[in-house]
Amino acid sequence: MKKIVPVLLALCLLLIPTTQLISCRHACEFLDTWSYDDEHHWHPCYKKGCTKKHEKLEHFWGNPITLLEATQAEEGVQEIPCTICDYSRKEPLGFTGLTQEQWESFFHMSSLENVYIREASSVTANGAVTETVTEYWITKDSLSVTVTLGGQSQSNTTADPSTIGTTCHSLIEALAGIAQYEHFKYNPREKVYILKKGSKITVPSLNVYSRDVTITFDDANRLSGIAYGAENTVDGVKYEIRNTITLTDYGKVTAH
Repeated sequence: MKKIVPVLLALCLLLIPTTQLISCRHACEFLDTWSYDDEHHWHPCYKKGCTKKHEKLEHFWGNPITLLEATQAEEGVQEIPCTICDYSRKEPLGFTGLTQEQWESFFHMSSLENVYIREASSVTANGAVTETVTEYWITKDSLSVTVTLGGQSQSNTTADPSTIGTTCHSLIEALAGIAQYEHFKYNPREKVYILKKGSKITVPSLNVYSRDVTITFDDANRLSGIAYGAENTVDGVKYEIRNTITLTDYGKVTAH
């Protein structure tokens, strides 16, 4: 037993340099440049066929660079570079909602130069429901309005620039009064904007608060809908209000 141990130790000492010679038969000199794969970077040995890697480290990721902006209709693309080597990875960039500049750029008179607007309102009081539908066909040179109440409709059409301008200005102010950017956050699953926690909106035409408001924009960043609910009590009577405003047919409306 005493003779076996020294023999084994001697064999081990012989094997260590032998394996080193097999794996690398030269004194390695490493390049200053980095080699890399998806996870690491390192300095390679300059000798052809040598696989030795010096300072092999995981990538150190820098700030993402947007290559393609995300939209409501399509994911974007971002590139995340390693700050040490030349490697970078690409990742999908999800849409997180309009910027304030994009949001507020809609609320100008020019946005309503050619559009169809439908406002459906429902007011419930003492168990009775009153429904009103107001429709606007707006072009640059004409305005048609139809109001339907209790199954009866009244329509009016005008080409007077002053009337068209005043009406569009009032509509924009009413829409902007509800759609206040700072109070909303984007829900990517439903593709709608909902009120942030603790926020409430004053409905300008009714002068009542609402904590139940949703807003939608189409894929061209144009306002496509506002829906809200509100309650108000007047002379002891409670009124429940539901209102839905849709904006469609941008650029397609003709004189009605």
